[in-house]
Amino acid sequence: MAYTQVINAASPANVDKVEFGALQIRELKRDLVERLASVFVDANADPLVLKASSVGTTVLADLSVTTGKLAASAVTAAKLAALAVTPASINTALAFEFNDVELTGEVFQSSGRSVGHRSVSAGGDLALNAETTNHHRHSVSSNSSITFANFASGQSLLLELHIATGGVSIAIPAAKWPNGNTVPTFSNVLDRKDVILLVGAGADILGFVVGQNIPSVT
Repeated sequence: MAYTQVINAASPANVDKVEFGALQIRELKRDLVERLASVFVDANADPLVLKASSVGTTVLADLSVTTGKLAASAVTAAKLAALAVTPASINTALAFEFNDVELTGEVFQSSGRSVGHRSVSAGGDLALNAETTNHHRHSVSSNSSITFANFASGQSLLLELHIATGGVSIAIPAAKWPNGNTVPTFSNVLDRKDVILLVGAGADILGFVVGQNIPSVT
């Protein structure tokens, strides 16, 4: 909405009359007129130009809301596509660490490999927290009794027993073995290894000999 102001010739700082369309305001200070003009927006969204001002010309177009500005801010399929997570946008070198992740349904791995954590220890007796590993190597340097804590039903644990000192004895009292719980005779030859698979089955820990007397120092 355009406005017209009639300046008082005798007092240029004053305005005799201001017209905003059919609205007329008389006898106002010019600076007040220009402030009032700033609140009137052209009905056709044309920029409102204030003239006859002592500070020059002011254009209010940048403050107006137009369809062009709304369109630029709109959410479009193209903008969403640009933000989408795609195989190309994933950095396969990143490592992720999760604690206590529960999965239901089928987990399918189309390629690559799954690498677990192999923990290690050395010495005689071993109290192993099964909550922290599914693969453990114990380098036996003296007679050893191996016990477990937090062994979950359904959990499998691969246990490597490396003989670091010849002639030692090894016992796994919590395990139940095949053939009527026949406890295997563990190796005691220097730098040989026995590999044992332990499986949690309810309250039991089932023991199976995978291999014995394997030459290995690692």
